[in-house]
Amino acid sequence: CSTRTASNITTDTTITVNYRPNKYTIRFDGNATGVSGSMSDMQMEYDKAKNLTSNAFSLSGHSWLNWNTASAGNAKSYSNGQSVKNLTETDGGIVTLYAQWSTNAYTVTFVDGHNGKTIKQESVKYGGAATAPDMPKHEGYTSTHWDKRFDNVTSNITVTLEYIANEYAINFDGNGATSGNMQPLQMQYDKEKNLTANSFSREGYTWAGWN
Repeated sequence: CSTRTASNITTDTTITVNYRPNKYTIRFDGNATGVSGSMSDMQMEYDKAKNLTSNAFSLSGHSWLNWNTASAGNAKSYSNGQSVKNLTETDGGIVTLYAQWSTNAYTVTFVDGHNGKTIKQESVKYGGAATAPDMPKHEGYTSTHWDKRFDNVTSNITVTLEYIANEYAINFDGNGATSGNMQPLQMQYDKEKNLTANSFSREGYTWAGWN
């Protein structure tokens, strides 16, 4: 308040002190690397309530929780749009409210590509890695790889184990044949082929079949 000098007072006089409410500023801090968005300061007046500005910050892979007067979140908390007053009694003071964040969790689903069954589901925090389950075994098939990476999870994902059918050869043996030759027949598991027609012969015998 300003100072005035009382002079020429010749009778009893009442002098009244006048006050004005202190003014202060609320400042909003996104409180994390990579935060997007911006928020203007709020101008406040002592003993007058205002609703806090709704949060306008965002952070990939995180959810906004609340405001706190400490960056670590271990002091006074305030909710989104909460009515507040008298956050400080200091005239011209600045009160900083720090955004608090929780890390999102995502589901990684591992699927057996041979039969479509779920092998395992795992909850992984944003940017974390899932742990692959043991690879199931199927007769006649060999597992080769998972169809996508899961070492930096940023969303719900399904990871499928890929297989290939085993290949093998059928060899033909003349078993005493006196002439003829036959090349091996290349096969793939679960795929049917006609056997190569016999081209062996044996003097004095008639071919009766394969065994």
